[in-house]
Amino acid sequence: MKTYLNLVVLLSLCSLSLGQDCSPQLLENMDFPGNDIKLVYSPDTDHCQQLCTQHPSCLFFTFIRADWTKDNRHFYCYLKTTSSGQPNVKLQLQGATSGFSLKACAPEPQLCLPKVYNNVDFPGADYRSLFTADHEECQRACTQDPGCQFFTFYNEFITAEKSRYKCHLKFSWSIPVTPIVKKKTGVVSGFSNKILVTQQSEPACESKVFPNTGTLGNEVMFISAASPGHCQALCSDHPSCTFFSFVSREFSCNLKNNNNEMVTMAKEGTTSGLPSRFCQDDNWVKVDHDGVDFYGSDIRSERVKDADACQRKCNEDLSCQFYSYTNENFFDHLFSGRCYHKRAITMPAPPKVTKLANVVSGFQLRNCVDPVQRISRSGSRLEYSLGKPTEPLGMPGRRPGLGAGLGAGGAAQDTGGAAQETEHWGLDSRGNTGISSVNRDMGVSGIAGTGPDSPVPQDLQCSAPGSPPRDSVHLVMLEDALNLFGRDW
Repeated sequence: MKTYLNLVVLLSLCSLSLGQDCSPQLLENMDFPGNDIKLVYSPDTDHCQQLCTQHPSCLFFTFIRADWTKDNRHFYCYLKTTSSGQPNVKLQLQGATSGFSLKACAPEPQLCLPKVYNNVDFPGADYRSLFTADHEECQRACTQDPGCQFFTFYNEFITAEKSRYKCHLKFSWSIPVTPIVKKKTGVVSGFSNKILVTQQSEPACESKVFPNTGTLGNEVMFISAASPGHCQALCSDHPSCTFFSFVSREFSCNLKNNNNEMVTMAKEGTTSGLPSRFCQDDNWVKVDHDGVDFYGSDIRSERVKDADACQRKCNEDLSCQFYSYTNENFFDHLFSGRCYHKRAITMPAPPKVTKLANVVSGFQLRNCVDPVQRISRSGSRLEYSLGKPTEPLGMPGRRPGLGAGLGAGGAAQDTGGAAQETEHWGLDSRGNTGISSVNRDMGVSGIAGTGPDSPVPQDLQCSAPGSPPRDSVHLVMLEDALNLFGRDW
């Protein structure tokens, strides 16, 4: 009888922690009121859904589209959660689109975001500007600059004459920022060895750091970091950082900017250094930190025997970026021996999205494949083929979708599931993009964010439901398809 009760409890926990099937469909003119955990910005519904997917505790969302008329809350992306994984209420609401996280759909770690948004501005997060002939050249400049995640281009019709043809390159984090790092007995924390760093060159290099050395002034920002190596990686990721200082007792990473000089001074407990922009220095992800807790940002947890096993589990989980393990010295023995998988949003995420005439905004295309790929989605059917875009950029009347959340475009469905649409996109040898459809909703956007301190736990001992159907995938070129999806079909 005791065994039976334990099994019932385990199954109940599984149903709560994995209470979602793969549900990529979007529900137009539908609101999921309440249960908000974070408000971010997005240029369209698809981007909002991907932000929900990357947020550690978001399970569903509501997006306020550009055609919303009740107030000025355009491009608002409300991230939401419940213990059941389902919204408590669903209401018809014109101008809103709702949907679910793609966590159960095995989402692609690196997303291709090929769409551009006419008359939509991504204000803020600028680090560089230049003049380009058109928005396509601006997008190429963003794609070729490792620090650029998104852009806004002012065309020839913008009111301010001095700003015409101006291309604004913008930044958001592409490696995980641990929101809270603090000392805690009985906890060991670390990073997945599969974290994708931003440096484009393959050669390894030695870090240039200066122990017990501080630097004066010139702060760009203060953020939390686990170690000098983590702080250096953050400095390398940020295009405005020219050197850094890490204060060990506070886990404080001070990113600094001064292209003319670096004034140093002796300072115990502080490590300063230079970014590594043109080589790979990934030693920081291989180090675990005893007595350190990465607080919050939990995706799920499971029981493992030690910290090494926890790191291996995090390495095996594509969603896991960092972890914390509670060992035998943890103050509450009921929770000792648990491995907490964690993540942060690392996709391109503008801090704000607004309407603005005569501008074009979009994202870098470094994660997009070449040659041109096409993915169509109809219900549970996925098709993959190679082709070339046959229509000019900006053809109205179509809304590209998510391609089952794998980051390769595709066609989304309306609430009734009757619409079947296709998006064509790709890069040619010069880095140009060709897109045969654009969002009829004008666009949406999102801001990077982290979850609450106590997100809904999920137990890895339960098998994740909702994997994409294997028998419905048709591969024209198997090798290219495997490279695209990054998994064994």
